[in-house]
Parts: sequence; structure tokens; C-alpha cells
Amino acid sequence: MNVKSVVWLCIAAAAIGGGSWFLYENSQKETVKTIEPIAEEKSPETKKETVIKEEKQSTESSLQKSSSQKTLDEKETPKEKSKTKEESKEASDATESLNKKTGKVLVKFKDGETITESEINADMEKIPDQLSEKMSLRDIKLLLVLRAAFDRVMLRGAQKEGIDKDPQIQAEIGKKETTIAGMILLNEKAEELMTDEALEKHYNEIWETNFKGTKEYSLKVITTSDKALADKISKTVKDEKGLNQLIEANKANLKAMDLNNRPESMLPAEVIKPIKTKGEKSIIGPFSVKDVFMLFFVKKVAEAKKHEFSGKFKEEYKKVAMPDFMQKVSVNLYKENNVKFLDINGKEIDIEAHSKKIKERAKDNTPPAEQFNIGKLNDDTVMAYINNKPVVASEIKAFFKLKSLQDEALLMMAHQFNMSLGEILVYATKLVVDDKLLTIEVEAIHYLSKPEVKEKTADVAKSEIARGFLKKHITVSPEQVRKTFNTVLKSIPEEDKNDHEIAVKMIFFASQEEAGQVLESINSGKAKFNDIFKGREASDKSAVDLKYVTKKMVPTTIWAALKRSATGVCHKEVVEIDGSKFGLEGKDYAIIYVADRRPLTLPSLSNPADKRYFEAMAYHELAVEFVISLFNASVISIFDKSVSDIISSPVAKKMIEAMVAGNV
Repeated sequence: MNVKSVVWLCIAAAAIGGGSWFLYENSQKETVKTIEPIAEEKSPETKKETVIKEEKQSTESSLQKSSSQKTLDEKETPKEKSKTKEESKEASDATESLNKKTGKVLVKFKDGETITESEINADMEKIPDQLSEKMSLRDIKLLLVLRAAFDRVMLRGAQKEGIDKDPQIQAEIGKKETTIAGMILLNEKAEELMTDEALEKHYNEIWETNFKGTKEYSLKVITTSDKALADKISKTVKDEKGLNQLIEANKANLKAMDLNNRPESMLPAEVIKPIKTKGEKSIIGPFSVKDVFMLFFVKKVAEAKKHEFSGKFKEEYKKVAMPDFMQKVSVNLYKENNVKFLDINGKEIDIEAHSKKIKERAKDNTPPAEQFNIGKLNDDTVMAYINNKPVVASEIKAFFKLKSLQDEALLMMAHQFNMSLGEILVYATKLVVDDKLLTIEVEAIHYLSKPEVKEKTADVAKSEIARGFLKKHITVSPEQVRKTFNTVLKSIPEEDKNDHEIAVKMIFFASQEEAGQVLESINSGKAKFNDIFKGREASDKSAVDLKYVTKKMVPTTIWAALKRSATGVCHKEVVEIDGSKFGLEGKDYAIIYVADRRPLTLPSLSNPADKRYFEAMAYHELAVEFVISLFNASVISIFDKSVSDIISSPVAKKMIEAMVAGNV
């Protein structure tokens, strides 16, 4: 199983409901936030052993059921029993002998080919532990079987039509193989730098800067979809014993898990703030996350402890430190190849200082600087130099497959990484430069010819051929786009369709008393909101302009306040809001001003960006239908069940949708 396979499996896991837990959405931004104590070593069963045990239990259950259904009339004579036993043993021995070589047949194709258990078991052991935590091993096995069948069906279809020999597809395969090989080489070079001494030095620096003198928390996390139960836990639980009794009595309606010795940086401010107020043995929450309610019981608060840098902790820390050492490799390559990064005005940028500034702002959750007009960039604008050879803006477009530098993909990237458009352009340029430098390295040492590298890039060809095969057979008509658009539009609740976007400005204060005094001054006419806002914006940055927000963008309590407020005036009460979300630590009381309101802008096919979105959605829907028809036409059975029975199940359908998404 190669790098791409693992990435694809993680996407599929998310598709069938194994998405990331909300507490960690922001915890992966920096190395510091990934460090957590290593649990005691255990010796669990292997994934293969667990699946075998599950299947054995299932088989035994079926046998017992079958046996219990026998009637007296069906009883065999001793002679018949002996003969049946001998025949059964011979068949069993023959099957066992065959299975030792190939394994049980899991997929039968109409052309006589098969996929056996031995092919799947080899990949079972390579599944990342994180994926095993999100999916049952039985589902993982189904996922691997469907993926193998998908590859076989798509490849055979493409080969019959000569798509696998298409020059453009072969060129794309070459590019992507080189890119993946470059990433593998980058990992190797980073590992060379990760000596024990260098790793320990790295850990010591992280500890001194981010953890020394801080607290760590041991929590029990409770999740339930029953609001009444969540409220009951919040109001009645006084200690851990009482909580455990309540959990046991309601285990069908809730889940509980322990998080031990978690650093403060790994937990959101919404949880940390009340813990600091309430302390140990208290209940925090409930917090509403979509349709789930979460509570936290504070078992213990202690001073953060430095780990002894040895054993399992040292091995696990390598994964945490890897991105920083990869960056060191990149910096070395910049020096070796005389790389220079430029802004849109042609001024040279210190890329390390630039990256550090963005990291610091992400850490403090500070909004990016003012955006610049990306429209003035030309395709031939030079963004970097490698050994005096220019890297121009058109190469960035090609690398990210953008139609233009005004593409909404850049805007989405900027929003996701909390960067300005100028910063995201530098970041995109860096990725292009990194790819070029690694390509130079890969070609110089003929790295792609190594067997172990070939094995890790094996899926690239399959994916590109599948993409070409789908592209040839899928044509999206305007009618299909309109149908997809109408389906989405109908799914929007009527109350949301008739809602508004509200332009909001806020001024934050350290105390409710101070905020109340300023609000009274504004309401009495002694002061003007906009004058105070501009003054605060220029001085301590405690004024925040959210622009236009919708119901889904802000907490329910804030939206309710906005809906009750008239346009052009402040909300009549001071509102408590977590200021740290706006980079304003310790300022949690806000005056809210409604600057404007307008009808909600619904998606429209006359909007080019919306049209492209719905075209892509319609393409994906048609591609899923096409792949399912190929399965039905090419496969007889999966796990001894009719192929139509397997692929019509909700879990298998989502897995196939994820496979298609990874190949369109």
C-alpha cells in the first residue's frame, strides 16, 4: 500500500462518518499542538486476527443456528455420518491447502478473474492506526475489497479502449509519479537530519517555549444526541463516581472516553476557560456540535511534565517533528539552488520570516492583513527564481489547475489558512518551487527507478487511467446541472431562504462594566459608535468588522441578538463573546453594531463560480452511477453475496462515492 492509497483510505473513512473530532480542528496547525503524552504500550491483536475472530464468531453463530433448525427426520445414520465426515474433511483439507496459497475468494468477476483474501490481508496490516480508530475492521476490509474491485474494473475498461496508452495521460502519470517520489525523498532527507541529538534539541526548544509552566488536563468526554440527558448530566453530576453510574445507566444513549494529560494547547478556549474558573471535579458544557451535545468532566489539573526523551515517546515524537525537519531540508535546497521569492511588486521576500509571521498570526488567531487586488497579476509576473531561472504566475495556475489567478480556489485557500491573498500566493509559489527542486533531485539520482519507490507510486497510473476513463464516458448536460442545482436548492429550509445576511461590527472590552458604560454613552447620544470603533481599530485592535455574516457563520445566541437589532444601531445589551477567537485574549464583552442587512444571496447558475460548483457536483453524481453500472456488468459476487446487494448498502455506496471523488 503506497502513500496515495493511505490518503485515499482516510478520505473514504471521512466519507462514511469517521470525520475529525471538533476539538482537534485547530490543533494541527503547529508542531507544538501535536505533542501529547504517549500511552502505555499494549499488545493488541493484529488487524487481521481481529477480523478473523469476528468472522469466526459470525460463522459459529450461523452454524449453531443451522444446527438448531434440524428436525428428527433429518438425522443421519452412523454410516452416513462417517461418509459425510470423511468427504467434509477431504473438502476442508483441499480448501485449506488452496487458501494457504491464494486465500479465500472474496470477489468473482464475470471474466473468471478473482480477488482473494491473501491480496487484501497484505494491505490490512498497513492500515494506519488512526483509520482503525474511525472504522470497524470489517468495514476496512470491505473498503479494501471494493477498492481492489474498482481498480480492476476501471483498468480493464480503460485498457479495452486504449485509454491507458494515451500520451496526455502518460505524461500526467509521469509528473505525478515524480511529485510523489519527491515527497518520499524529502521524507528520507528529513529523517537523515533527525538524529537523536537533533530531535532531543528540538523537543527541548518546544518544551521551553510552549509547555514549561503550563497546565495539563485529564478529562472524561461525554457525547450524546439527547439534549435532556446532556442537561441532566450538567445539573446533577457532582463527582466521577456519580458520572460513571449515570454513564452506565444510559450507555445506549451516550458515549464516553478519557483524555488523559492533555496540554492546554490541545484543547479549545471554550473548554479551558470554564475549567480555570470551576477547577477539578466539575462538569463543563454541554456544547452543541451539529446534532451532538458534548460535556467534559474535569478529572485532574496538573503542572505539565516534561517527558524523558527515550523509548516510545522518542519514536512517536519523530512524527510530530517531521514537518519542521522537512522544512529544514527545503531551506537547504533553497540555498543550494539560489532560490529567491518575490512579492507582486518584484521585491525579494525572506521566506523563513514570512512563514514565521503567518505561523505566529495563526497561533494568536489574528486576522490577516488587508487583501490586495490579485487581478493586476499577469501570467508572466515573476514570483521566484531557481538558479536565476524565473518561476512565473502561469506556472502556479498550471500546478493548481486554476483557470485564472482570480479562481475561487485561491480565495478558499486564503480563508482556510487565515492568510491574505498576497500571502497565499507566496505560499502557493513556495509549493511550486518545492516541487521543482524535488523534481531536480529525483531526476539527478534516478530515484524513480528504485523498486521501493516504484511500489509507492504504483497507484498513480491507476488513478490517472481511471480519471481518463471517466472523462471519456461522462458528459454533463445543462439539464443534469439544472437537476442537481434544483435538488440542492430544495434542501435549503424555507426559513433560511428568506433570511438575511447581516453586516456586523463589534468592539471588545475586558469587563462587562466598561462595555456597559460605553454602550450607555452611545445610546444616550454622547458618543458615536463609528468614532469609538475607528479609534479602537487604530489603537489596540479591539474593534472587529465581520462584514456580512449568515445564520450558519455565528453562534445561535449571537444570531438571535442580530435578528432583534435594528439596522444602524447597537444591540441594546452587552454580549459575552470569546474574544480569543478574534485574537483578543481577555476581552470577552462586546458591543454589537448592525451596519446593514440584505436578503440572503442564494446559489445561482448565473454566477460563474456557483455554476462550476454544480457542474462538478453533477459530474460526480454521473460518475458514481457509471461506476456502479460497471460493477453490476463486470462482477458476479463480493463476499459470496450478489454484487448488487453489496453496492446498494449505504456504507458501500459511500465508499464508492469516495473512490470516485478521488479519481475525478
